[in-house]
Amino acid sequence: MHIFFKAWAITTIIAGSTGIALSADLVEPAPAPVPVAVAPLWTGVYVGGLVGYAWTDEAWTLVDNAGPGNCNQCGNEVTSFGMDGFMGGVQIGYNYQIDNFVIGLEADINFMDLDGKGTWSAQGGEPRNGTTDIDWLVTVGPRAGFVVDQSLLFIEGGYAAASESHSHLGNNGNVFDGDDTHDGWFIGGGLEYALDTHWTIKGEYNYVDLGNEVSLSGSEPNDAVFDIDQTMQTFKVGLSYKF
Repeated sequence: MHIFFKAWAITTIIAGSTGIALSADLVEPAPAPVPVAVAPLWTGVYVGGLVGYAWTDEAWTLVDNAGPGNCNQCGNEVTSFGMDGFMGGVQIGYNYQIDNFVIGLEADINFMDLDGKGTWSAQGGEPRNGTTDIDWLVTVGPRAGFVVDQSLLFIEGGYAAASESHSHLGNNGNVFDGDDTHDGWFIGGGLEYALDTHWTIKGEYNYVDLGNEVSLSGSEPNDAVFDIDQTMQTFKVGLSYKF
């Protein structure tokens, strides 16, 4: 009887141990979740619209007065004036995000109607004036930025061009005028905010330099030539859709 009891006890212990082991084998730990790859928020092609305000400074230096006799004012700044007004246009660009850094390329065209006029007196006291009208401005260049949450702080710069008309009232009421596309450069920066995975809104400031020598044709046999030093500043707000 005593031997039987010992055998039963040993059998019970072995069976219990085996059951615990089997239960442990059956309950496996849950696998670790597999990370889901998330596409960078800013990478992709985007298009959008812009509205803003522009203001300029113009300084006219006379190079050749196109008239007879000596040009006593040649080489002198004869007038300066400013222009300002609203602008609006469209933009297209591409961004590529690497961790918290974004690099890209952007181009925009903005339409405006900026008009300005400066006056001065020539030798002999005869009145003179010069006028400028700017119709549109294009900027193209790279940009780079740093991402914080859903915001992108960026800088940019590159090529700028503007369509301009200039005129000059010369001797004896002669009018000299000309239309041209002026080349220059721009630099700036701003802040862009991602509303969701597609829509962004931004504000940006640009400084534009469009200085150029301008030849204006009139009834005189020679052109009236001016070195027009022009700088423009713009502030724009844009709404873009990223594909």
